[in-house]
Amino acid sequence: RLSQWDRYGFAKLDLDKELAPFGDDLMRRHCDQMTAEEFVRDFEQPCRPCVIQGLLKNWPAYQTWSISEIASRYPEARLKCGEDDDG
Repeated sequence: RLSQWDRYGFAKLDLDKELAPFGDDLMRRHCDQMTAEEFVRDFEQPCRPCVIQGLLKNWPAYQTWSISEIASRYPEARLKCGEDDDG
């Protein structure tokens, strides 16, 4: 039996290009433009979700990893992203 992943050909997609950005209404703040105290006051204390941008910019893998790169390095690996046939 083919998994949903194989049945729909997701493994062959270049997901970097195939998945379009989706809209949401979350507040976004760049890490360089917010102090820890501001984060606590504006988001943690009121339990308000947010997206903090720029946190990965200095992480070496951020510059070198992509879905395509991982797929080419590990073509036989099965990676789970979200829910699949197995939950």
